[in-house]
Amino acid sequence: MRDGRIVAQGRPGEIISADLVAEVFGLRCEIIDDPQTGTPMVVPMHRHHRRVPPRAELTGASDDSHGARPTAPTR
Repeated sequence: MRDGRIVAQGRPGEIISADLVAEVFGLRCEIIDDPQTGTPMVVPMHRHHRRVPPRAELTGASDDSHGARPTAPTR
């Protein structure tokens, strides 16, 4: 319900969507299956959701590392 009116009616798995949650609650989210119950689970998105840079951008590593971790020196 929103503003006293029914917005959607039915089984949760059939009606819950990110668009519906945004319309009713003004919340950006992703809907996933709850691993315990299999029912829809609303996962809120951060208000300032942004792209997470690849690891190379964070560490300054070159692209030829392919995300490999540095190895510890051997004795």
